[in-house]
Amino acid sequence: MLNSLRMLAIASGVVLFSINGAVAQAEPPAPRAPEPVTTTADHSEFKILQGPFASGPEVTAACLTCHNEADDQMMHRLHFTWDYESPTGQELGKSNVINAFCGNVAGNEPRCTSCHAGYGWDDMASPAPQDSNAVDCLVCHDRSGQYTKTATGAGMPPLFPVPEGTKTITGAPAWPVNLPMAAQSVGNPGRDNCGNCHFYGGGGDNVKHGDLSSALYEPDLAVDVHMSPAGEDFTCATCHVGSEHQWDGSRYDMAASYHEEQMPGAEHSAASCESCHGDRPHPTNVEGLKLNDHTDVLACQTC
Repeated sequence: MLNSLRMLAIASGVVLFSINGAVAQAEPPAPRAPEPVTTTADHSEFKILQGPFASGPEVTAACLTCHNEADDQMMHRLHFTWDYESPTGQELGKSNVINAFCGNVAGNEPRCTSCHAGYGWDDMASPAPQDSNAVDCLVCHDRSGQYTKTATGAGMPPLFPVPEGTKTITGAPAWPVNLPMAAQSVGNPGRDNCGNCHFYGGGGDNVKHGDLSSALYEPDLAVDVHMSPAGEDFTCATCHVGSEHQWDGSRYDMAASYHEEQMPGAEHSAASCESCHGDRPHPTNVEGLKLNDHTDVLACQTC
């Protein structure tokens, strides 16, 4: 009898393990240390952001009760339209060009649009969804560190229960996103907000761009003196300055300014070393003057 009970207990344990295993959820990243509030309000105090939320669009609807022009601004910007008209009249942007990098995009559009700054764009033959709550506020403004999107979900975040094998846009096992936590954490975009999409473009870390990788999340001085926490601790938006949800300095329009001492943000165009440092960055002593001569033919990065 005892053996029978023991076998039943073992069998029950196997069944429970199988049931629990079927819904086992990946752990989210470790909680981020509290950051200083850099916005004009502490969003954790707003009742409307307490939730519960059943989807990302529900969070956006809550955001729009205060930020009532953000959806219209965003829907006319490159991050949402993926459409750019060059000064020559040529239509560029991911909505228009042939993607020779990612192979057969037409059969895998939810993977391409997983990094879209919106929700539910699963057919690139049509424009992105135009509902006001189709804009994804959290992908750029979450500061909780645990918001993400699924790799093949057309921009949707993973919510409980997350199907086994689901990956995030960075390739990690997907965890259930806590939407109220994300909504209450919002702030100015950090390196991770930009990097979660841009560092992993093309399906892997440092694959598509060549100079953008996860090393820039927390780079040391040797990797990036400007973005290193031990250096200037810049974010991407320090130089790629935004106004009404438009960030300047893209692969389509660099908008570089070569004026001396053009500090980041002054004209939304700090896209080169000279934009901030000028073309004579060294001291005006004999050695410095000779070094400044080199900038005619050498890039700053050479030295």
